[in-house]
Amino acid sequence: MNSNAISYNEFPDALINSPFVEHTNESEMKRKERNVSNNSFTILQLILIFIGVYFNCEWLKLSQYIESSHYSETTVGLYAYDLFFTFLITLPLIKLTNIESSYFNSYLYFIMCNIGGLGFALLGEVSYLENIVIVKDFWKHLTPKAIATFIIFGTIIAGVTIREIISSYREKTFRKQLVTILLFIIFYGGIFFLLKNGGANNIHWHVHHAIFAGFLSLFFTNWENKIEMILHAIMMGVVVEGINFFGLQELYLFLSQSGMPVKLIYAVFITFAYTFGLIIFKICTRNY
Repeated sequence: MNSNAISYNEFPDALINSPFVEHTNESEMKRKERNVSNNSFTILQLILIFIGVYFNCEWLKLSQYIESSHYSETTVGLYAYDLFFTFLITLPLIKLTNIESSYFNSYLYFIMCNIGGLGFALLGEVSYLENIVIVKDFWKHLTPKAIATFIIFGTIIAGVTIREIISSYREKTFRKQLVTILLFIIFYGGIFFLLKNGGANNIHWHVHHAIFAGFLSLFFTNWENKIEMILHAIMMGVVVEGINFFGLQELYLFLSQSGMPVKLIYAVFITFAYTFGLIIFKICTRNY
């Protein structure tokens, strides 16, 4: 018998070790299975939850518990299209992140998301919180009770955020999270650039709660830890509540007077600059 021949029992190992066979890292496979952001059914459940929160925020907004001055006037058209915008805004916040969990507790997420949306709306009716607006030097106008509230909630959120950053660094997922966070920052940086160079007047920043909550949600992606999933649900509930109460104004980080009309030469310059940036990006990432 030829000593170089591969026996029947040896064949599988020889095949596995063959350079012509594509190997799949077992840990990578498990990570993909746990990736909520790529699970179509889980995404569907999340979108249905956000829609439910939107409907609940609507009836609360129109009830006797919310002052009419604390939300934008609702028409049937705005009611319908703000629901559509809710879908368009929440979907990228889920898809662009790297949420990991071996099991999605939809009931717990639904409850906490509603608590986030409805709870934040009711907090806006508290006398020492209702007039808080996060703009330049806003802390100078805070009452002691408002400061205490900020410290309590801020400490909890900061603590869990730091824990998530350490955890994601250990599990080597921090780079993906960092890319998403940087995209968020670059997007608003680009808006500021367009306003500044387009001649907009009196530019000032105003951190709407939907923007802030959406940004914080990017950190809470390890749903193996229930606390992080709960905080993510609360933040997304606040995002939905903001869109329901104020529409697309909640996405305006930089407020300004409209300024001069956009000129053709400015639009052409921006288009060429963007195209040049895309070319550089493709060259730098050609090996990916």
